[in-house]
Amino acid sequence: MSGWGTGRLPGSPPGLATGVPGAPGGFETDVQVAERRAVALMAEGLRIIARAREAAGYPVDAAVDPNMTGLIGAEWSSITTTLGDLQAKRTATNPLWAAYVVRRMAEAGVRPGDVVWAAFSGSFPGFNLAVLAAAEAMGVELYAVSSLSASTWGANLPGFTWIDMEAALREAGLFRGGTVRGTVAVTFGGDYDRGPELFSVFADEPGQGVAALRAAAARHPWPLLEPEDLDEAVELRIKVLAEAGGRPLPALLINAGGGHASLGDCYDVWPPGLTTGPRPCGGATPGLMHVLSQRGVPVLHLLNARALALAAGIPVDGRFDIESGF
Repeated sequence: MSGWGTGRLPGSPPGLATGVPGAPGGFETDVQVAERRAVALMAEGLRIIARAREAAGYPVDAAVDPNMTGLIGAEWSSITTTLGDLQAKRTATNPLWAAYVVRRMAEAGVRPGDVVWAAFSGSFPGFNLAVLAAAEAMGVELYAVSSLSASTWGANLPGFTWIDMEAALREAGLFRGGTVRGTVAVTFGGDYDRGPELFSVFADEPGQGVAALRAAAARHPWPLLEPEDLDEAVELRIKVLAEAGGRPLPALLINAGGGHASLGDCYDVWPPGLTTGPRPCGGATPGLMHVLSQRGVPVLHLLNARALALAAGIPVDGRFDIESGF
């Protein structure tokens, strides 16, 4: 498609991408069209999730979620893994992230019809939604493994986890193009994809967190992966994603959040944003991102929301109105 790789979304922050807002004669490039559509899809997704959350018995709290997105969870719950930053979680709910993901996918060479893999964390449902909206807008095949647990203020409501949100999006018909498969398997999340730390820290009684996560998995048709160690956590993810997408490797891996299975035990800190070259792990156990990067797969890492937002020109903890169409 002739327009891929040029221009930026008209009306988006100047830092979001390079170029001018619109081509000569008012013609928009393919990337610009996809960015605009992705933003609209994410805003629609926020409205769907907010309604589904209310229906599930979890009212949106304007005190912690002033944009009423439905994506901000509780300060703690039985399925909470670690501490998270409320401002970062709110920053990640901005629909402009969907345009950011479109731009980064185009920069990585992804084209309509390509297979993209994603690792979704319940800690950043805003980033997860941005990836789904961008994939739908670009017409790429997206397959993901999703974590059920979350850090504080993420998708940590036992009866309304990330996969409950994603199921609501699908039931509402957000993925109209037929290419976005989304989640194909789920894990507990946390260390080694087994979440051991969450079950004693925030649970009222032993086993409460495990029971809540198993109940969440049972509400949906996706298999629950329960690896024994970090190596198996990575192997299982690659296996199920390759089988679902029909290819041994994707055109791009997108990681949302700081999941152990994605980052591994590596001593270096993986930089947020797009990485196109291989990264070594330094003798420790590599995560999914290191393994795939060493096999030639570019990686888009969505973490450190503030730094990413400042670099992209997206407001940090900004205010927007999802009901007005953003």
